Amino acid sequence: MFTLAIYQAKFNIALALCVFYLLIRSISRDFDFKIVRNLILRLSLMAGLEGILYAISLPVSFYIHNADCRF
Repeated sequence: MFTLAIYQAKFNIALALCVFYLLIRSISRDFDFKIVRNLILRLSLMAGLEGILYAISLPVSFYIHNADCRF
């Protein structure tokens, strides 16, 4: 959550690195579809939870610091 808050502009880079990592794992000699599938699920779950926590914590942080939340 904190890395998304700090590096939200670099989200596309992190996503590309995850895709490249999956491609490298897919073409390796010890390729196992179940391992790659589980890795995809874990990375997707991590990104989804990170986004949800960031979306929740941003308004809370604005409220605590009496900041305006409108963009």
